[in-house]
Amino acid sequence: MLLTVGMFITPILYIESAIPHKLAWAINLNPATHLINMYRDALYYGQMNHPWSFGLSAISAVIFFCLGLTAFKKVKHLFSNVL
Repeated sequence: MLLTVGMFITPILYIESAIPHKLAWAINLNPATHLINMYRDALYYGQMNHPWSFGLSAISAVIFFCLGLTAFKKVKHLFSNVL
């Protein structure tokens, strides 16, 4: 059910200006929205229309890398048992 809701709040088949302004906050909370904006800017528009998407994606990439590295360091001693 959450994946279905997530699919509809990701602007893949529609542009952000097509949604009501009251729901714009929900669209901007979705990290996939910023990735889609970056691809649209690069492939369709040829210019950077959403500069905050590039910044937010870079920041979230660093955060997820740090979380993944921390999780890996906590369980790396268990890998030798599995392999």
